Amino acid sequence: MHKDNLLREVTLIKEADKVIKANKIAQKQYDVGFNIFTALNIERDEVFTHSNMIYALLNPREKHGKGDTYLKLLLKEIGVSKTFLNYSWAVEREWVFENGRIDFFLKCEKMCVAIEMKIDAGDQDKQLFRYEEYSKGVNSNYLIYYLTLDGKYPSEQSADGMDKRYLKCISFKEHILNWLKACLGATNEDMIPHSLIKQYLYLIEKLVGEEKMAEAMKSLIKNADDLMAAITIANSLNEIKTEVLVNFMDELNEQFIKKKVNPIEYNRGEAEAYYQGSYEPGLVFKIKEYMLAGGKKVNFSICIAVEYNLYYYFAFMEKHEDGFYYCINREAFRKEHSKVFNECNDAIVNILGEIKRKGSGSLLWEYVLDNNGRNYDFKHFSDNCVELKDNYVEEATRIADIIINLKKAVDNQLL
Repeated sequence: MHKDNLLREVTLIKEADKVIKANKIAQKQYDVGFNIFTALNIERDEVFTHSNMIYALLNPREKHGKGDTYLKLLLKEIGVSKTFLNYSWAVEREWVFENGRIDFFLKCEKMCVAIEMKIDAGDQDKQLFRYEEYSKGVNSNYLIYYLTLDGKYPSEQSADGMDKRYLKCISFKEHILNWLKACLGATNEDMIPHSLIKQYLYLIEKLVGEEKMAEAMKSLIKNADDLMAAITIANSLNEIKTEVLVNFMDELNEQFIKKKVNPIEYNRGEAEAYYQGSYEPGLVFKIKEYMLAGGKKVNFSICIAVEYNLYYYFAFMEKHEDGFYYCINREAFRKEHSKVFNECNDAIVNILGEIKRKGSGSLLWEYVLDNNGRNYDFKHFSDNCVELKDNYVEEATRIADIIINLKKAVDNQLL
């Protein structure tokens, strides 16, 4: 029996490997080289990337030089009757009405169209029903579109109560890809929009490819024995991922010690338990110790840690009875010890400029990126985390230098 299970596991791994390789081959034909969306690490950002990009193309007033050409191409692609295509259409993004906000609201004299877009976000209660109620109050000719990567049907929670005859499901993998190809065909290669559309087309192909690969992986699980084999593989993978993370964190610790920047805290056990619970492994470095009223000691510190992604942060920390350091609430500390707070906050600003990311326990936090500007997503074990299996010493050395330089720079500000 054990031998049969092992054979099934080996077979699943081989079949999964075929799916992964097939996806990589498929992606290559759409590779346009340097891609702005990937470079900026905003591939799946629903609002900042996809909503803005689609709106920029749809908006006739945008400076792409094509007027309403792209807009009419989309209307045609999603099946709006030719009767309405010759009218002048207006496009609104994040259109606010009394009971909600519509991602895209398109209207002409004789018709209106509401489009709800979902990449990773979930449905809201009666969301599409509310859009329908608003749309039919604007025009008796209306359609409600639900746009997802694969064209799936909305949840009953969202569509409950609406007239399904006016609901159309559209997808990035078909309708948006076809639309972008039509936009490319309508744009001269020497025009700036041509390059941008091509890069966005590549991004959609990539995201759709990832969805297809996920579906293909699911199809490999045909029965209970397959599921048991998959669970066994998954458990083994967690052990391997833990090994990679622990090796990386250990090496970071070694690199800091080697460069004579000793952490005041590194709990290896948190790295070992990361994939078993909500632990956040990291290293803490003291920048400056402050003695507050009543003899209370706090450390202004820089830390590097793994939550979902690898990141660093500056915080005021105090040592508890269990021997570990804990962040002090940012706003409470600012109110009670404004002089110390402002001194440290100003030191950060002088080095890094305007603080864009801050948390309840941190003055500033930022992602630690790889050499290609990508996040290390340990929760989902991104490609660059996989690569740490082989290059963890090199990357730990590079990242340690980044944190050491930050620490020294802020140190100098506080002298």
